Amino acid sequence: NATDITIEFFKNDGTSLGAQTVTGVSANGVAPFLLNDAAFALVGNNFVGWAKVSSSGEPLVVSALSVLNKGKRLTGVDGLANSQVNTRYVCGNTARSATENTQLTLLNTEARNAKVMVRLFDPNTGAKLVQTTVKLVPNSAATVKFSDALFAGAGSNFQGMTLVQAKGAAPPKIIASVTNPYGSSKLTGTNSYMCSAIQ
Repeated sequence: NATDITIEFFKNDGTSLGAQTVTGVSANGVAPFLLNDAAFALVGNNFVGWAKVSSSGEPLVVSALSVLNKGKRLTGVDGLANSQVNTRYVCGNTARSATENTQLTLLNTEARNAKVMVRLFDPNTGAKLVQTTVKLVPNSAATVKFSDALFAGAGSNFQGMTLVQAKGAAPPKIIASVTNPYGSSKLTGTNSYMCSAIQ
């Protein structure tokens, strides 16, 4: 059946910037949302944040493609369904080195505060190398960079697993995603993925 598809934009601080709807998208049809179109002037020219996509009744598949560094790098990611959102995730390929540094983005999907613990582990021994906590206000997102001094305990040649967990007796559901951009201009490409939920 045909369905209406709505995209709502949020700043990283959780503020809603507004929404746009494409009506009557046919079964197996596509609704492209291009942020450089005039219809998306509401997000401005320097938008950094996240988007929630919903339909008026039919199931959807959502993919996003971002153009970085004036078109020199492309990165893509698939959206998560509500049923896939969780409180604990494993990010299997994270890095901290001279050529590649993970950027971990954490999103609080609920209208209450979240406290998220991030832990890095030695890939050979399983020992915990770094543990830190990130606080998120409702509907907000934060990106932590492994190149920061906060992650110095992982050393300068780390490549391994990171665990992400919302804390509390009944913690809010979060989303965790990883981007591994290369830190050398001689290397091209960006590795991005959604972290896997742990049941």
